[in-house]
Amino acid sequence: MINEQSGLAQRQRLSAADVAAIHALADACNRHDGLDLKLNWDMLEERPGTDTDDFLFHQDGALIGYLGLYGFGRPILELNGMVHPDHRREGIFSQLYAAARVEAIARSIESLLFICEPSSSGGQAFVRNLGAQYVFSEHKMVIPHPQRLVTGTSPIQLEQVEAPTAQVAASIHARAFDHPMQRSQHWIEQYIQQPSRRAYLARLDTEPIGVIAVQSMPEERFIYGFGVLAEQRGRGYGRQILATTINILVDQCDLPIMLEVETDNQRALGLYESCGFQQAATYEYWRLALVH
Repeated sequence: MINEQSGLAQRQRLSAADVAAIHALADACNRHDGLDLKLNWDMLEERPGTDTDDFLFHQDGALIGYLGLYGFGRPILELNGMVHPDHRREGIFSQLYAAARVEAIARSIESLLFICEPSSSGGQAFVRNLGAQYVFSEHKMVIPHPQRLVTGTSPIQLEQVEAPTAQVAASIHARAFDHPMQRSQHWIEQYIQQPSRRAYLARLDTEPIGVIAVQSMPEERFIYGFGVLAEQRGRGYGRQILATTINILVDQCDLPIMLEVETDNQRALGLYESCGFQQAATYEYWRLALVH
């Protein structure tokens, strides 16, 4: 790592010291603001080193500002960041954003999607001043102390996705989420290649009907990419898939389990609450077009 004393630095890959400094900065900001900043720690620790996604601002060797970009195989980058409470209103986040914007445009990114908690007055003011448009909100939901769930006799079986079943899983993912096949293939490939991630194909007897993925992190496990084919919804299969996944995770360790869900998806909210999930935070997503 280059030992910057002061000013802006850009990274294609973060060192362990960088990640530790970002953690410390996030802790300081969360304590001061009463927030739960969404920083996608798994992605920060596993940057491929091919793109400049991390922007850091130091003063006298200490990290006082950070902005991260997060790509998910589409022409949009998600963005989040923070500035130490003692160094706000000094133009630091504006410098971080300006550098990130230049990088995004150079990569032909069409839009930026800012992640902002409703109670973050500084974040709300920043996205509004940029002219970003509100798109949707998500709840972060957590089972703090997970326990095994009763599933009874179920025709649903989960199998871990490996190379031979990757194409089938990608097809189910694309149909369940109405995504382009190429995007779903990219998503599945990530889960085959990274040891901290697992994707599962859900079968009704032998017929594939859904997908679900898990991410293992030091302090919690994250469930996402959970989808069931439209023609199989409303039959209780989704709950069986989720409950089976929770039981797999409980058998591994007792860490909290989390997931995210759009706030207006009442059916999913009811399902997750029935399995023990509780709302822990809410995140708004604001879109800013870079290509007009």
